[in-house]
Amino acid sequence: MTGKRWTTALFALSLLMIGGILPGCTERVKETLDPELDIIVEDIKALGTSPPPDVVNASEGREFLYVRVNITNGNEKTEHTIWSAERFSVDDNGGTVKKGSHLANTEMREMDSLIIQPGEAKSFWVVFEVENDVMMAYLRYEPGIDEPMDTRLPVYSHFEGKV
Repeated sequence: MTGKRWTTALFALSLLMIGGILPGCTERVKETLDPELDIIVEDIKALGTSPPPDVVNASEGREFLYVRVNITNGNEKTEHTIWSAERFSVDDNGGTVKKGSHLANTEMREMDSLIIQPGEAKSFWVVFEVENDVMMAYLRYEPGIDEPMDTRLPVYSHFEGKV
């Protein structure tokens, strides 16, 4: 076989293999890239320190905004993994946007990531370091290639002083 025929044969074989594998994976890929999620803000509080175990005081003129969210995974077959707090952001509806700095479990202890199984709902805290004088109005989550999910934040009280 010549080089050109060999390349063509390998290309055809790879297309056949992809054609056999791809139909079974299409739904899983779609659910991973464009998940069906529902997000609800359950609670919000401002504190002077980050979550344990590595407790850090907020910088001067700032506070840690803890937003407790509940996310439901509506996918039937695919788990949803939240790899980082940076997929979340809060904004004041006027130009100030802050990315998440920490994820924390319901006991307010820091965690690295979170897996939500198909059909399951999980509550957790997303922590942001924000300025004391800015009232954040929206929470945004970017789960995949789809449009970010926005939800309005309830009115909260600013933290007074340090712990």
